[in-house]
Amino acid sequence: HVANTMPAPYYRFDGVDDLITIADSANLDILDTDHSVLATFRSDGNDGTRNYMTAHYDSNSKGYHFYVDGVVKFGFDDGVSGVESTGTTDVGADEKWHTAIATIDRDGLQKLYVDGVEEDSDDVSSISGSSNNGDPMYIGGNRSGTYDFNGAISKVIRFNKALSATEVKEFSSGASVPFKYKGANQTDVNSGYDFTGWSTNTATANNSDTFTQSGANG
Repeated sequence: HVANTMPAPYYRFDGVDDLITIADSANLDILDTDHSVLATFRSDGNDGTRNYMTAHYDSNSKGYHFYVDGVVKFGFDDGVSGVESTGTTDVGADEKWHTAIATIDRDGLQKLYVDGVEEDSDDVSSISGSSNNGDPMYIGGNRSGTYDFNGAISKVIRFNKALSATEVKEFSSGASVPFKYKGANQTDVNSGYDFTGWSTNTATANNSDTFTQSGANG
């Protein structure tokens, strides 16, 4: 999850040489399983060529690329075969904020959403080879140093699951990221705990769900 916390909550890319490079790590090697990629962006105009929001692929095209070419496009490849999904909404020069999300079910469909609306769906079940690679992940450009993004990007998130349509709408609504999605692990670690059997100090355990603190500094 990459997000800007500065007063202006986005990074401005000039379309020439601005680029964020993230070194490859185990946290990025989730391409062999179900996964999703999100980008919130504002395109300030492109010249009919690819303007990359984010990409993580190697010299054999193994990995993914997410870009604006008038419409939003998302490609996924195992180095031998690949699929590219194409949006329908022209966002190339409208200078408005959009959220694009690609969800990839390795045994089924790759879906592309723009502002919560599904715009394309493609079968990726035939992509059976490894898609992980040792290259960096890029925001605002790609490994070739070409097609740099012209505009602003406020958020890029990768998930190690294929988001549901409901989750896509939640992330496209502009609401803050739910706590359970902060970090790479999607396991719910907040359940299974209660106050049964707890010892207390200046407090009263009312039941298995609540306790009351009655002492100072409670």
